[in-house]
Amino acid sequence: MGSRLLNNISAKLSRLIDVASTNTQLTNYVQQQLDRTADYFLHGEFQQSQSSTPSNAANLNGQSNPQNVLNNLTASTNGLNQQNHIMPDMAVLNGLNALNNINNLNSINSINNLNGLALNGMSQNINIGNNPLLAFPNNQIALTQAAIQGLVKQTQSVEKDRVRQKLAGFDPKTSPACNYINSKFGQDVRQHCLCEMAKYIAKKRQIVLDRDSKRRKSVLLKWFHDKWEIISKDMEFFIVQNDELIINDPDVQKVV
Repeated sequence: MGSRLLNNISAKLSRLIDVASTNTQLTNYVQQQLDRTADYFLHGEFQQSQSSTPSNAANLNGQSNPQNVLNNLTASTNGLNQQNHIMPDMAVLNGLNALNNINNLNSINSINNLNGLALNGMSQNINIGNNPLLAFPNNQIALTQAAIQGLVKQTQSVEKDRVRQKLAGFDPKTSPACNYINSKFGQDVRQHCLCEMAKYIAKKRQIVLDRDSKRRKSVLLKWFHDKWEIISKDMEFFIVQNDELIINDPDVQKVV
């Protein structure tokens, strides 16, 4: 169970959540399924190896079986695609493949890898709902403070590399989108105002606003740059006063 595989799975899960975040129903379902997967590995199976109880046995029934989780998630995704709630995306398939790979990590000898996978994939990359791992007593999951800090640093390093790749070749000074934003709202326009604009446009235009764009102003500006041909007209409806966003879009009631 090499670290490359774990990093790959973690990245795919993160991408799946980015895609799912455009649809609340799918987002909630994905989170539920991943919670069950974490429960299977880090609670049910581990507990079974320590002491068998009726409650632990229940955790290993059909609801928490990784293959059933995968099947349920596949059916849910296909159903939503057929209803045109979200656009089909290879990232969804990659996420399902990631869950399938997780299904192969069910050896009790790999409990440390499973801990790392769950913390990296669930706690660090998936910022939806409650983290199910936090509910487990320390004697069930031996995650030392040093191990947690190591995983956090690893995740931060991966995130920095990902952001660096996204910004490669991007020059705000020559970007029509950035020049427009600086001219209309000022160079010191706050991150939260730009983020609210992007969220509104993403919902209106049915386009993806990824997690990095929501968290970093530089990546958010790159998002505006990449989508400028689609979204430029929508920018006319925004006014910023006292660091607060005002939307004068005639269609605002339909979007909100």
